Amino acid sequence: MMQSGKPRDMISFFQTPTLHLETALRQYDEFLILILFQHQTILSAVGCFLEDAENPCVMLGSALEGCFLPKNLNNGKGNAVEFDFFVRLPTPVAGESAGTLQYTQLGRKPHQVLLKLSNPSIIESEYIGIERAMSNLKDSLLKKRKDGFYLKRNFMEAMEEKIQNSLCKVLVQKPAGMEMASRSDTGCSIGLQASLNVSFFKPITERLDMLPLDPDSWSGDAMTNAQMMWVNLTNWSLSCCSSGIFKVHLILECEWPADASVKWLQRERYWPSEKTVQKVARSPCYLHPLWHSEKEQLVDEEVMAFQMTFGVAEYLLFSETGPKERQCMVVLKAINEKYFLNSRVLSSFAIKMVFFWHLESTSLAVRQGMGRGELLVCLLDKLISFLNVNNLPHFFIPSVNLLEGFDADEVNNTLRQLKKVKRNMFDYLPSELFQVKCSRTLNDDFVQKVLQFVN
Repeated sequence: MMQSGKPRDMISFFQTPTLHLETALRQYDEFLILILFQHQTILSAVGCFLEDAENPCVMLGSALEGCFLPKNLNNGKGNAVEFDFFVRLPTPVAGESAGTLQYTQLGRKPHQVLLKLSNPSIIESEYIGIERAMSNLKDSLLKKRKDGFYLKRNFMEAMEEKIQNSLCKVLVQKPAGMEMASRSDTGCSIGLQASLNVSFFKPITERLDMLPLDPDSWSGDAMTNAQMMWVNLTNWSLSCCSSGIFKVHLILECEWPADASVKWLQRERYWPSEKTVQKVARSPCYLHPLWHSEKEQLVDEEVMAFQMTFGVAEYLLFSETGPKERQCMVVLKAINEKYFLNSRVLSSFAIKMVFFWHLESTSLAVRQGMGRGELLVCLLDKLISFLNVNNLPHFFIPSVNLLEGFDADEVNNTLRQLKKVKRNMFDYLPSELFQVKCSRTLNDDFVQKVLQFVN
């Protein structure tokens, strides 16, 4: 049927809200292309380190996944890219079953655990290099309970001190305007808090890997490796930002929970590919200290609680996503940062979990047919549906409800705001949604430089 000389279906196509939304998203194209280039240079800068399974430093997070937001610095020093560096402690791999290092579930949350040692001598390793000023390492760093010895907060704090002491030897020389802030300096924060934030504000010309650290302990070895990565990232991959912030997290490697591993392999899905499913199942899992645990969950306030993190698995999953999908993640994160800053419910991690659930339940044909506008609406719908039933399952351990523990009013307030955003999408996509201006950065010279580096 024709109307005014045009087919009706063509008219309805041009009048669809998702088409208008796609048009609105085009105002961010320069920024989103810049993020794409930035991601490629980051991967090129650290590629050789990622392939080294023995490297004590593991780079994870949104910068590696390609869906990061540059951070606007309040000190007048421009914008920065934040990188998450996980530093593995030289302890045995923790497992569920009784062994050298065993993790035991904390309360009702299977992804939060305590660590039990079968032999206290693990922490007396000379390579760990804890200060000998402690008169009795076992009593200072372990809590004896009826069923064994548990790691205390003091142990992780001693590990933090080793890292900080190693980097203080570098900080004295202030390479590239280096600044360092400890966990106590940055204060309490929601989620998995870094032990140190290390910042560089210009290219690093000093040979950081040659500066004196502490070659006889794990911390010196770990920080030497970290600094080589920092030089590459700061000097080669900071194309849109003048600064790099390296968030240093202390972790212990652990095995996947057996039940979670079996269910991961068995569940039905459209995504990812079977090859990636197997890779994810073989990927390492890490235990991150919960510096601010809820006191009612703790068996003993002296004992250190940990949370499982699947950062390597998340990176593998993002490697099977397309540019438009990662771009929608960036837009959602920007909306979250601008309009949900005071919400504890809606975090970058929660958005990532919703993103994974959407991809797993959507066929490749449907994914390929979606534009960015339609995908953005679908992700908001998925997020709203989880909040409606007050249950956002963890993607790797679905029995964990990421909304558990939040006050009902908090969840409902976030839900109402999300529905408002969806109803009035155009009002929530202003030109200043992203704070980084790209007009003078994204030019032909820059593009050629990036392409040359990537190739």
